[in-house]
Amino acid sequence: MNKMFRKPHIRIALTSDCNFRCIYCRDGGEGVKVDNELDYEQIIKIIEIANKVGFSHIKFTGGEPLLREKKKGDLFKIIKYVKDNLKFDDIQMVTNGFFLQDYEDELLSSGLNSLTVSLDTTDTNEFMEITGINCFERVIEGIKSIQRKGLPVIINCVYFSGNKEHALKLIDLACEMQVSIKLLDCVDFDEKGKYAPLYELYDILGQKFGDSCYVLPPGGLGTPMRKYTFKNSNILLKDAFVGTNYNRNVCNECKYYPCQDAMISLRVTADGKLKRCLIRDDNLVDLKLDLENMDYEAVEKKIQESYDLLINAEYKENFWKPYENY
Repeated sequence: MNKMFRKPHIRIALTSDCNFRCIYCRDGGEGVKVDNELDYEQIIKIIEIANKVGFSHIKFTGGEPLLREKKKGDLFKIIKYVKDNLKFDDIQMVTNGFFLQDYEDELLSSGLNSLTVSLDTTDTNEFMEITGINCFERVIEGIKSIQRKGLPVIINCVYFSGNKEHALKLIDLACEMQVSIKLLDCVDFDEKGKYAPLYELYDILGQKFGDSCYVLPPGGLGTPMRKYTFKNSNILLKDAFVGTNYNRNVCNECKYYPCQDAMISLRVTADGKLKRCLIRDDNLVDLKLDLENMDYEAVEKKIQESYDLLINAEYKENFWKPYENY
């Protein structure tokens, strides 16, 4: 993988609040409850500096980012500023889909290039077991309406032992709605945990959709994804067994090395910390004090250092191995 073509993406957790309690969700900085969330000006300053450093793909996450709009009323103001004033090739938001119908008009006119909706099953009972809330039909109707009115939707499905029986039905539903779907291998570190191997779907999907190819995530960093197509839908499988990126200065001393997630993106937590990988909280880089002191040179230096770590990560093919005997 040529470093010249890498443009790592940055993920901005706009709030730690979430109305779902998904059973696979990790306490990883994107979604950990905090009391001192960044304000509008601080978020904008981080994004401006990140864009200056070289980040050209951005995802707004949470928690549930639409709860930021309900609480502070500045979510769409943030997206509009990014769209109108900065040079990002791709602006996305990740949502659980609960509030899509509440904010449909705002989402459609926001400037987002696409919307990612987390959805893991077609079974209403299983949906409630996974998320802790009974709203499957509400989410589906929101997806259909948004997609029909022109904002591309991608379904994110975490594929794990608890929902694997319904994964193929979810793929069929995505194709029926003419949305794309991405299946992610569950990042799990218990030897008998929730992980289920995505490669068990390869033959089934090949028979159903024909040949596949590999594509890189936006920005060219992370795990190459196996891609199938059906009419207007793409079916993507992010299987870390294929290969992913590691940086020796971040990864080699980690007790989980080699892991599935590794060096994929730079995460900014809701309280203003840089998080370079999903699982570690012992090496977070705090920006909040620098922002409060308006020391933007220090903020830029820290973001640049993280960007360089991502750019200089080493791609390793078939390096992480799935657990045995699932």
